[in-house]
Amino acid sequence: MNKNFRTNQTKHWVIAFLLLLLAWQVVLGAGRKIDKIIFSKVDFKGDQSLEEIINSKEGRLYEPRLVKLDRILLTNYFKNYGFLNVDVRDSVVLDPRKNRVKLYYLIDLDKRYYFGGVRFSGLETIPLKKLEPAFKNLRIGKPFQEAQISEAIRKVEDIFYNSGKPYVNIDPQYLYEQDSLIFLYLTIKENATVYIADIQYKGLKMCQKFIVRRELEIKKGDRYNRQALNKSQQNLYATGLFRYVRFDLEPLPDDSTRAVLKVLVQEKEARWVGFRLGVAHDQDIYFGNKVEITLQ
Repeated sequence: MNKNFRTNQTKHWVIAFLLLLLAWQVVLGAGRKIDKIIFSKVDFKGDQSLEEIINSKEGRLYEPRLVKLDRILLTNYFKNYGFLNVDVRDSVVLDPRKNRVKLYYLIDLDKRYYFGGVRFSGLETIPLKKLEPAFKNLRIGKPFQEAQISEAIRKVEDIFYNSGKPYVNIDPQYLYEQDSLIFLYLTIKENATVYIADIQYKGLKMCQKFIVRRELEIKKGDRYNRQALNKSQQNLYATGLFRYVRFDLEPLPDDSTRAVLKVLVQEKEARWVGFRLGVAHDQDIYFGNKVEITLQ
């Protein structure tokens, strides 16, 4: 027990010393210009020089905020080339003769990984061929790029969302094989295909309901489609009448395949009022002659 206590105490002292050293380096560099930026040697060359990637520049002031951002930029740069476990650290050394600092970036690349392919589990109603376009930018044997993988997963989600599957659950996992190959394994739970049982409108005050309805790309009885909802939102904003537009989907308690689409809006303040006489029809309900007031 005493041995464990001494070990933990030693670790705490080491961490405290490192934090103190880091703080001292920041103090040393504060208000001083960068004389030279030095990168540790790495056995890899991409399409950009490391100097082009970072924000810190020789001759400019040393800024810890920028150095922190530089570490993120360098990490993402190497990850996009398959170095998933890259470690980037920085160190600053004061040159008392010049009253400037030397900034070091220490880069440990570790192993490089390559894309092995994608595998699916749980597909039911959506055929595999329909999902293939989501992965057209991924090539087997090419460096594994997490950004491209994330984009492909978003495209898969969109395919399900636009096929009536708003409650789909996609669980991505990486499978490592043959030492440096990574396979993307997607476990999919499609859940119910949903149809719009009713459309409700919330937040309307001066604007009439039919104005909103005519801009919707989805109607009662249609299968859920997120692309149609996105276009509907664009249409409503384009009218210039609304400050805020949102859609909520509320499943019916006794039927998971049907849901109520709620259109929530916040109107802009009216600038002028126009009057027009005429005859209006609204969902087969005849209103006869009326005065239509449009606010913008």
